Amino acid sequence: MEITNINNFLLVVFILTMLLGFYVWKANYKNRLNISYAVFCAITGSWIFANYLWGFFQTSKLILLTTYILSFFLLISIFIWVNFLYHKNLTKSLSIFIWVNIILSSILGIYSFLSNHYIITDVKSRFEFSTGPFFPILTLYFIFLVFSLLIYFIYQYRMASVDLKKSLIVMIIGILISVIIGSMVSFVMPALGFVNLAILDAPSAIFFVLFSTYAILKMQFFDLKVVLTEILTYFVLILSFIILFFMKEQVNFLIRTVFM
Repeated sequence: MEITNINNFLLVVFILTMLLGFYVWKANYKNRLNISYAVFCAITGSWIFANYLWGFFQTSKLILLTTYILSFFLLISIFIWVNFLYHKNLTKSLSIFIWVNIILSSILGIYSFLSNHYIITDVKSRFEFSTGPFFPILTLYFIFLVFSLLIYFIYQYRMASVDLKKSLIVMIIGILISVIIGSMVSFVMPALGFVNLAILDAPSAIFFVLFSTYAILKMQFFDLKVVLTEILTYFVLILSFIILFFMKEQVNFLIRTVFM
């Protein structure tokens, strides 16, 4: 798979993710559930865009570390969004959990940027980089967050009404597919010495986008009253970005002109 093809695909997924978050926020910009989902999409979009930039600066250790640190905050934002499905404010127990993990993720981020070789030792390309002695710790922490999220999903799903369960399960499946793929190719496999598939982590976010879009437009998740014009507009935008995806040379030239 060529780097240019992957980068074009990431650009499409990035724009769709940001549009999805904006669409939900715009529908009810005062509702905390909608706001938290938009924040989740914004962090996800930032993570995807960081991976996108890595395609142009493939030896940049800074960008690679940024993608790893953003992945922690991405998971934390999911906890917050799920909380607002049932509560107007963060529960006390979840609030403590969130702040503890924000502090831990921030410490890991600062340490990763300041250390020379303990997390990532060398970056030669998107298909070849070396992990440091502390990378397994990073992996174990991420796996802890993933399993905690899975348990939290199950707990909250059991509390949901019958109507909410139908659309919520679609959202959860999409998120979990993306998270599990990202966990395997970005953390577990590199920790074992296999880094060739790490490039597939950000593209896996397409599952989150597709499943979320279906739940929102078809099953009216967030209680959005979707009219035909809005649906057609959204899919016209999707079609436009798919066309943009195939404009490989033009997109590549534009980005190199701006960033290099």
